[in-house]
Amino acid sequence: MRILVISNLYPYRTKPLHGIFTARQWEMAARLGADVTLFFAHVWIPRILQRISSKYRDYDQNHTPVEYPGVKVFSVPCVRWTRGIGGCRWDGLSIYRATRRKAVQLHRQKPFDVIYGKGIFPSADAGARLSELLTIPVVGEGIGGDVHVAPDYSPAMYRHFVRTVRALHGAVADGKGVADRLSSVMQMEVPTIHGLVDLDVFKPLADRQALRRRLGMPPDALVLLFVGSLNRAKGVYELIEAFTRVGRQASGAILRICGQGIEHDRLDSLTRAHELAETVQLVGPVHPERMHEWMQASDVFVLPSYTEGMPNVVMEAMACGLPVVSTTVGGLPDAVGDSEGAILVDPRAVDPLTEALRSVCTDRLLRERMALAARRTAEQRFGLEQNVGKTLAYVQSVVRKAQGI
Repeated sequence: MRILVISNLYPYRTKPLHGIFTARQWEMAARLGADVTLFFAHVWIPRILQRISSKYRDYDQNHTPVEYPGVKVFSVPCVRWTRGIGGCRWDGLSIYRATRRKAVQLHRQKPFDVIYGKGIFPSADAGARLSELLTIPVVGEGIGGDVHVAPDYSPAMYRHFVRTVRALHGAVADGKGVADRLSSVMQMEVPTIHGLVDLDVFKPLADRQALRRRLGMPPDALVLLFVGSLNRAKGVYELIEAFTRVGRQASGAILRICGQGIEHDRLDSLTRAHELAETVQLVGPVHPERMHEWMQASDVFVLPSYTEGMPNVVMEAMACGLPVVSTTVGGLPDAVGDSEGAILVDPRAVDPLTEALRSVCTDRLLRERMALAARRTAEQRFGLEQNVGKTLAYVQSVVRKAQGI
């Protein structure tokens, strides 16, 4: 099966973490026999705007994609004249215009069987337009905010959402909530795909003392780990407040925050002002090839986000046997809500987050039970090969239906 993938989420040299899950997904698809071509759509800033404003002049224009085995990637620069969620109405059209010539050329050389849009906006939107041009089916993947947030930005945006998803021949969803909304609009069943985790890499480590020394972690500390963008919507301020409260009762507990973002300097000032420098450390970005090491060296994973799709870091942490404390947002309740390896609390609320952390941090037997349950859940639901295989089987069924087979 020859697949044309469209995605604005894909690793490039200056940001190797950007859309890492997309790269892993389609590398595995290639290993399973799919012929994968991927259009990596990224923002291109015209020179006139670079001259007008420093915010455009300083924009990273180097989007050379990272190579992954079996995935043929084409970098596609696209103009984005509007910013914010409202721009989603036009991004798909911009990507379509930027890719149509190359898509037609490649299709004539060796026809594609199907188009796959990674995210309803902007990728599946562009894919639906290319589908008409190439007369082949298109499948969209609902990630989270593209289904739960963007359509509700305005009545015009919702109408565009409805037109886009009804133009698709099929869809998959990263979580039951996303699947339910797509199903209600498309009037068809939308399968849920949980997880793209390499279980041979993300796994518990029996002896982690050498790893802790290499990462600069105290050998006997109780390590809480956060991985994500440093912005308010990730719940980082609630996390620090809750950790501060729990720290008084959980002797030896430390918090390691991995990631970068606009709140870095404020968080750094906050930890210094509250004299938390010895227990809270801003690690910075972690290379994807080393992420499993940070998880294997830790004891508890925390992600108190306000909104999510189905965060890979939660699934990766559970695969490493980490008890997880997170929030009842996105696909998390459906994916891990019934797992004894995770505790989910309401977002934006410090008190329930504090109680959850206190329970996990002060009860060693609870942590051990949660660790075993977390790995068990990952093995049952989150395996990369298992879920990519499921996705390919669904896409193949869409192709057969379109071909009348």
